Amino acid sequence: MKLMRDNVLLEKEERKRKSNIIIVEDQEEGKWETFIGNVKEIGPGRVSPDGKRIEMEIKKGDKVLYKQYAGHKLGNNHWIINRKDILAVLD
Repeated sequence: MKLMRDNVLLEKEERKRKSNIIIVEDQEEGKWETFIGNVKEIGPGRVSPDGKRIEMEIKKGDKVLYKQYAGHKLGNNHWIINRKDILAVLD
């Protein structure tokens, strides 16, 4: 698969588990949830209005925090999202 522009292929990490029970964290009403994913593939980056390529700030193998309603689901655990929906690279 060859991704276009500033799109990213992520593998979503599973939720925290304890004895095969998924733990659901409480959340304030109206707040969006975030997810953690592992970057599997990245596009070449976007092109600025003056025609210069803007390189991606992330790389394959990065662990990232991304928005709940980002992107398009592929299969069970993979998503294609736009770079702008990634909030942080985790250490």
